[in-house]
Amino acid sequence: MEIILDGKDLDFKLESEKNINEIVNAIDGWLSEYNKFVKTIDIDGNELETGDSTAMDAKLISGIKKLGLTTTSYPELISESLGDVIAYLLKFMKKIEQNDIEIISKNAAEGIFWINENVNLISTLYKIDISIFPDKNKSIKKMLDEILIEYSEIDKLKNDQDKISKFKQNNKIKISQLYQSVLLMAREIKNKIQVSNIVNYKYSLVNIKSEIKDVLDKDILNLSTNIQTGKEKEAMNSVQRISLIMEKLIKTFQGIELQYAVDYNNVQLNGQNLKSWIEHLMKIGNEIIDAFKNNDTVLIADLFEYEFGETFSQAEGFIDQVLSQIKD
Repeated sequence: MEIILDGKDLDFKLESEKNINEIVNAIDGWLSEYNKFVKTIDIDGNELETGDSTAMDAKLISGIKKLGLTTTSYPELISESLGDVIAYLLKFMKKIEQNDIEIISKNAAEGIFWINENVNLISTLYKIDISIFPDKNKSIKKMLDEILIEYSEIDKLKNDQDKISKFKQNNKIKISQLYQSVLLMAREIKNKIQVSNIVNYKYSLVNIKSEIKDVLDKDILNLSTNIQTGKEKEAMNSVQRISLIMEKLIKTFQGIELQYAVDYNNVQLNGQNLKSWIEHLMKIGNEIIDAFKNNDTVLIADLFEYEFGETFSQAEGFIDQVLSQIKD
C-alpha cells in the first residue's frame, strides 16, 4: 500500500496495524512531535471522514492501493474555524440589512447554534473566558445566550409582522455587537499563538540537538556504505530522516529569527555566520535532490559523506550560539 502524506511519499512500515484507524493513530503519534495531526483521509480516490472512528475501524488495509493523507496544526484548524464564524456573521449581517426572510428560518437558527458551539470550543482551547470577554457587561457569552433564546423560539413568530420586525431589529444590533466581539477574540488568539510559537521554537531547538546527534552518529555515518552495498531501503530511510530533521531545523531557525529578531549575520561559528551556513546547507540539499533525479548514487554518497556531513556537524554549535542570544 502506497501512503502519501501532504503530497509526498511516506515511508511507513506496517507493524500490527490492520485498519485505517490504527494507521492514522500511529501516524498522528509521529506527527504530534511537530504539533500536527491528520486532517483528511483519501482511500483510492474516496474520502473518509476522520471523525468517524467506526468507519475507520471497519476499513481494513487489505486491498487498499493508495492512502492519501493531509495534515494540519491546531492553530491552523482553529484559525479556519474562527474565520468561518466571522465570515458567517458578516454574511448574516448583510442578510439582515437586505431584509432577507432567511434570517428567521430554521437554517438561520442552526447557524446560530453552530456559531455558539465553535466560539465555545475555540475560547476553551485558548483559555479565553467569554463570560467576561471583551467586557463583563457585554460579554460574548451574554450576547450568544440572548441570541440563542430568541432563535430557540423562532417558531412563535409565525406570520406576525410586528414580532418579525422587532425580532429583526433586536438581532441586527446583537449580531453586529457579536461580530465586533468575535473580531476582538480573534486578535487575542493571534497574540496567544505568537507567544506560543516563541516558546515552541525555543523548546524545539533544544530538542533538535539530540535528534541531530542521532542522525550524525547513525544515518550520515552509514548512508554512504548502504548506498554502495545496495541496501537501498536502509539508505532511503536514512535520507528521509535526514531530510526531516534538516527541514525542521531550518524552519525553527527561521521562526526564532522572526520572533526574537536575532540577526544571523552576527551569529558566528568558526569564522562563518549562521545566515551563510543555512544558505550553504540548502545549496547542498538542492544538489542532493538533483543527484537523486539523475540516479547518480556515487554523487549522492559523496555529497552526504563529505559535503553534507561536514556542514551539518556544525548545527549543534550554531544552536548553542542562537540559544545564548535569545532573551525571554
